[in-house]
Amino acid sequence: MSADGFTVNITASADVPPYRMVKISGVRTGAVGSAGTSAIVGVSDGSLSAFNGTYNAPTGSVINFQNSKCVQISTDAAVTAGQELMSSADGQCATLATAGNCGSYVALETAGAADVLIWAIQYPGRTLIA
Repeated sequence: MSADGFTVNITASADVPPYRMVKISGVRTGAVGSAGTSAIVGVSDGSLSAFNGTYNAPTGSVINFQNSKCVQISTDAAVTAGQELMSSADGQCATLATAGNCGSYVALETAGAADVLIWAIQYPGRTLIA
């Protein structure tokens, strides 16, 4: 963390696209959440590492996080406002489902398809479906 304690400084262990859920992948390293069981530590912001680039953080560079409890996240499928969200296999948000998965955010908006940016709020505690 930075000196002020508000900004997470984590290096990407794999390419991280914008607006994706990020999990810890090693010592001070992060990668996109890979499933509903991923412990999500934040969501990458919309910045790109290079002009006409694809990634927020290519492997080896610092991940830029959204510094708020309300974040924009890319959807993996249709989402309804009020649903708890988990990470999909590629770090996008998906509706919380299936035993053993953990919710990290709650959708504030509805999206009818994949690859739509929605607003979500960080869930105060992780929800585990047993």
